[in-house]
Amino acid sequence: MKPILPSQDVNALNVQVEAKGELVKVIPTFDPVQLGSWIVVMPSFASITQGDYLHFNNGEGISLAVSFDKDNNGTVPGGGTLYDGASAKVQAEITTGMTTTQIADAFITAVTNADAGLVAETYAAGSVRLYMVAPGDTVDITPKNVTDAGAGSMSSAVTAEFAQVSSPYFAQYFTLNSPSTAYYVWFDINDQDAVADPAPAAKTEIRVDLTQTKLTAGISKASILSAMKTAIDDIGDGLVFKCDIKNNEYITISCLATGTATNVGIGTMGTAVSVNVEIQGHAEIYGPAYSVASLSNTSINAITGA
Repeated sequence: MKPILPSQDVNALNVQVEAKGELVKVIPTFDPVQLGSWIVVMPSFASITQGDYLHFNNGEGISLAVSFDKDNNGTVPGGGTLYDGASAKVQAEITTGMTTTQIADAFITAVTNADAGLVAETYAAGSVRLYMVAPGDTVDITPKNVTDAGAGSMSSAVTAEFAQVSSPYFAQYFTLNSPSTAYYVWFDINDQDAVADPAPAAKTEIRVDLTQTKLTAGISKASILSAMKTAIDDIGDGLVFKCDIKNNEYITISCLATGTATNVGIGTMGTAVSVNVEIQGHAEIYGPAYSVASLSNTSINAITGA
């Protein structure tokens, strides 16, 4: 094949490279998150001291104090740093003659009304199971008396059931791009987006919704892959990206728009996922149907397109 010399006229270029959209590969790991849970056995009405309370953190930096108000006495805890520093404070209203089952119901109502990232439900007659909604770090429930000076009348009521295990996914993100838009793909667990969205600057949200069931350990890789595919495929009514799950081990994400895009990035995910560019996106390169007037040693001149 003879070379094309500088300034030589040619009729066509005998090459064809079609435009490509970016193709990336994302491999998630298993998510070992576990939601903490506790059993609270309610003392009798007579055994509960007015204003004694239980304090807990919900894993998202929000703390709740639930105190007991006997016969509308109205006295609330105060003067101690633990109670005074609680983000939310509610009272369980209990009255003379209530059974431990009724006291448990009043406690469940108070926790539910607080809406502070803790779920309370009947465990057995006269007892309550509490478990976290969000998988962040937390501490055990702390019983306190009305002045924060000791454990109070609830001191023997609480038993830890499952330790809270934080998630490497929760509120973390990796970055993904089309030729025109920068996205962040973040992971929400149990619909905590109001407080958990990392919202990095100058990026458009893609939220992956994961569900962690109480009293179970971990979210499976298959569930993570499926949720990623659903969230990413949905962007732009399916006209921006196309996802495929491969061997139930990883996902490929094809950008449907051709052209150069910023490479996928690990964001804040650490070792929770690995990311890689499989095909670099690019615009169309001149093909056989493009006529050129001449070639020089620095440029192609007077291009006319097909």
